[in-house]
Amino acid sequence: MEFEEAQQLYSEGYDCAQSIVHVFMDRFEDIDEADVMRCTSLMSMGLFEGSICGALLGAFVVIGLKYGGSTPKMSDKGMAIIKREQFMMKFRKLYKGTTCPELTGFDVRIDEENLKAYESGIYTEFCPRLCMNVVNILEKIL
Repeated sequence: MEFEEAQQLYSEGYDCAQSIVHVFMDRFEDIDEADVMRCTSLMSMGLFEGSICGALLGAFVVIGLKYGGSTPKMSDKGMAIIKREQFMMKFRKLYKGTTCPELTGFDVRIDEENLKAYESGIYTEFCPRLCMNVVNILEKIL
């Protein structure tokens, strides 16, 4: 299953955003996977700032690749916005926040907190499970 692929990719060293995007790349024949993986390579740990979760950012990339517009017209973004909202409704049923500190209980910007997160298993248990849940949600809405 694809959500198991996300967990495997995460355990191999891909970050959360890359793991999510990589799972869905076979659905986009005209898009270069290496380019997309490079574009998402700095989205983990909430953009390395404890901001919005990288797995969510990866989900938004996937939604944008499938439904997003390539012009500034709002009408080109309509379906992407609808799908984003569908995704977020399902995500919010599982999680109470969207940032890394809200989700994990640790502020990854602070070295001591990041070390505590690592020692607690957040990166080896919680984050891969969250990635699997994000893939599962995407499967339902795409």
